[in-house]
Amino acid sequence: MSIIEDWYSWLNEDDIKRWHEDSQHAVAQQLGRDKWYTSYVVEVVEVIRRYSFD
Repeated sequence: MSIIEDWYSWLNEDDIKRWHEDSQHAVAQQLGRDKWYTSYVVEVVEVIRRYSFD
């Protein structure tokens, strides 16, 4: 089993809705379902605080 994590950032929930309804995104979703993924999880979350160290 491999885990692939992609992180996307949007400014607001309307941006998320537009992305979800985008026709190119729908084609990419279907291709992913047909060709690569047996399952996946989408989580829409709000980051309250983030720390990092490089």
